[in-house]
Amino acid sequence: MSTLFVDNISNLAGTSAMTIDSNGKVSMPQRPFMLATHDVATTYSSSDVITNFAVEDNNEITESNGVFTVSTAGLYYINLNLLSTVLGSGIYLQKNSTTQWRFLYFDGGGNYEHASATAVLNLNASDTIRFTVQSSTYIYGATTTGTVGSFTMFFLG
Repeated sequence: MSTLFVDNISNLAGTSAMTIDSNGKVSMPQRPFMLATHDVATTYSSSDVITNFAVEDNNEITESNGVFTVSTAGLYYINLNLLSTVLGSGIYLQKNSTTQWRFLYFDGGGNYEHASATAVLNLNASDTIRFTVQSSTYIYGATTTGTVGSFTMFFLG
């Protein structure tokens, strides 16, 4: 077994890729990530891409009209949380505009129902992730701190 005694790992240009403090906490400030909230209550038609995301914070992952694009190849954690009142509709995860599987399903029967799903996917640089609705679907959103819809994505390695 080998032991590596370093406090900082950086590239030749001097940018810090990873630091380890005296308590063993690891910081990787350059890790690609995205946090976005669904900020407008919207009724989507069948096959629509879910839009109306407000980017709260990000690094290297971009969003445009509900399409999330990565700039670094690797393994990514993806999580979507939504609130809806629809009876019997799903949300599909698409990678590069190709449906991968039904990611969420609502069956609240007119009552608000919260659904959340998580995936881990290998992505290439410039790959895109988006979510489409199975049938007409109302998704709650708000511009206040009361919103409950969110999208989180980050690079695992």
